Amino acid sequence: MAAHIAAHAHDPERRDAALEGWLRLPPAVDAAERLRVYGNGYPARLLEALEEAFPALLVILGKYELARLAQRYFAAVDLSSATLNDIGARFPEHCRRDAILERLPFVADLAALEWRILHAFHSHEEKPVDPGIFAAWDMEDWERAVLHFQPSLAVVRSAWPIHALWQCRDTPRDDIDVDLDDRPQTVLVHRDGLEVRVGTLEPAEAAALESLHGGATLAATMERLAALDAAPESVMTHFAAWIRAGLITEITLAAAG
Repeated sequence: MAAHIAAHAHDPERRDAALEGWLRLPPAVDAAERLRVYGNGYPARLLEALEEAFPALLVILGKYELARLAQRYFAAVDLSSATLNDIGARFPEHCRRDAILERLPFVADLAALEWRILHAFHSHEEKPVDPGIFAAWDMEDWERAVLHFQPSLAVVRSAWPIHALWQCRDTPRDDIDVDLDDRPQTVLVHRDGLEVRVGTLEPAEAAALESLHGGATLAATMERLAALDAAPESVMTHFAAWIRAGLITEITLAAAG
């Protein structure tokens, strides 16, 4: 067989009758029929990608309920990206407008957390800041400091125990037992090497990270914490922990005055 194919490849003009017994070509079909083959499989692949991106929602909702939610999402959103990794980019936003929130009000926040986890997994890591740059700083420098964080870092705030719900992604659906009453959680997501770290934040650290991640100076962040009756000096304790974890990539100084 290999000899026949090689001979034919080197001499396209050759009509080797023996090839007829080795190669079988499909009958001719029109373009519409060929597109239908892909059209039938495409929605299934989109749903698979969504299930892979939101594993906790898949377990909690079940395949049927998530599929119905996905159908409404696909019908409402223009999926313009060519990569399946982006399939869920607007899913949390859609969930906030979907009727499913009337029965399961935590769904949108859990979707937001899972999307940030997936984003962190695909994010690149930048070199952490060198703590040595602080040696010559005075108090004014510290007050003007603006912190820049790893691209993977995200703070997801919710009125629901989304971290506890996310931890149920490997639990059989009938065994899930999470108390939803009055359990707000704020979750920190970031990449650490090949892993994504996901953990809850205390109110003071959450407020500080949200302020600094949004571009506020250390001085402004401490003022905000004081207004929340949180200890402003706790920012420096958290700052040291963020440095050790490699979460801060750069520190710039805001304009004076």
